[in-house]
Amino acid sequence: MNRPPSMIDSSLLKTSAAPFGSAAAIVLVALLALLYAAWDGVAYAVSMWRMLEYSYYIPPLIVFFIWQRKHQLAAEPFVGAWAGAATVLFAAQQVSAQLGPLVPD
Repeated sequence: MNRPPSMIDSSLLKTSAAPFGSAAAIVLVALLALLYAAWDGVAYAVSMWRMLEYSYYIPPLIVFFIWQRKHQLAAEPFVGAWAGAATVLFAAQQVSAQLGPLVPD
């Protein structure tokens, strides 16, 4: 059957989603919302972080260590709990609420 070029074959749209795609999207949106809500506190923390010369080496080292063990991490089954994620987000909110008043006007 000849179809016009504007028609989309529905079989092309059937792709398997990543196993944690929706969970990762939810966590990403939550982290972005937290960052937006606590932007002044985050900016102040980064300005304080700039005072320490060695602190710029920490994030690249963390990324390197994770990259170095990427095969071991990929082989581990992902077992997580939403209660743990909620606890971490709640703790981050509490910390940002405590740091918020410290931001100078």
